[in-house]
Amino acid sequence: MVRSVDDAVRLTAVLRAQGYTFERRELPWLKRWPDTSTMYGQFNLKFIKLYGLPNIDLHFGGYSMRHCGLHHLREPDSQSGLSYYSRQDNILLLVGNAAGDHRITTKDVNDLLHCLDCEQVSWEHVLSELEAVALVPFSQVMLRRVQEACSLTLSQRATVENVLGTTRPEWPEPATHRSWERRRLATVKNAFRLGARHSYRRAITTTLTACRYYRKPLRLAVRRRRGWPVSRMPVLNPWTCLRLVPVELLKRIMTESDHAPLGPSRLGVTGPSEALSAELSIVRLPHGDIVRSNIGDFLPTVYYNLDRRLIALVDLQP
Repeated sequence: MVRSVDDAVRLTAVLRAQGYTFERRELPWLKRWPDTSTMYGQFNLKFIKLYGLPNIDLHFGGYSMRHCGLHHLREPDSQSGLSYYSRQDNILLLVGNAAGDHRITTKDVNDLLHCLDCEQVSWEHVLSELEAVALVPFSQVMLRRVQEACSLTLSQRATVENVLGTTRPEWPEPATHRSWERRRLATVKNAFRLGARHSYRRAITTTLTACRYYRKPLRLAVRRRRGWPVSRMPVLNPWTCLRLVPVELLKRIMTESDHAPLGPSRLGVTGPSEALSAELSIVRLPHGDIVRSNIGDFLPTVYYNLDRRLIALVDLQP
């Protein structure tokens, strides 16, 4: 976790020099929190050599929770230098990660089990942070899994029972049967709850965008029909997940070479530009927008559709 998108870009440049590249299964993405204009998101990096160093999930600006929630960085977390999250702080991130995937792993159960014995954990504080992102019901499901899977001590059992009495568990629960439909329904319900805390108008917006985004698993595709509008950058907000498709990744896909260390790739085009941040800028082209940085150029998309006119620019590069 780093403070800002600019810090993430700079750290990514350092990691790229050490042999990391972008993971094609989790494209970089950006959002913006409207109250503070904070940009937040994630870069997923993998080591270029197979069976090399582990993947790095680089989060910045805060931790995204499902479709439109955000856990903000605390003031101490915004200071320079390396620091570590406490076990109590990690509980929210643990629940948020599991809720986003709508999947509870054995590791999640084991991590929660260890937190039950930690005297430094204030479960009242944990629940208040979970309530801020409407994830208390999902945490109840996770604690029930701990209760069912583990042999608890008397003190652990007492902690679980005290926390479980706060609200009803979320439905639908994670399961292998119809897992995507369960994830979609849970995410849409959470989006409505968070949106309704602001206004009915926002609740409608967050609910409908969640329904559309999670209608089915998204895959990169090229828009081939004529008459499509020019691809422009959308307005950034918590319910619009802007995916950044690295030009380098598109080259790897086109050459069918997933492990070739091509390095940052840029399009040989120029046009009017405007700053998105200190490290990112939007270049306005007649056939669409691109995002430019010192770690390469990116094609922006929300629903994974890429304009064939922008793809042609990538295809023409040596």
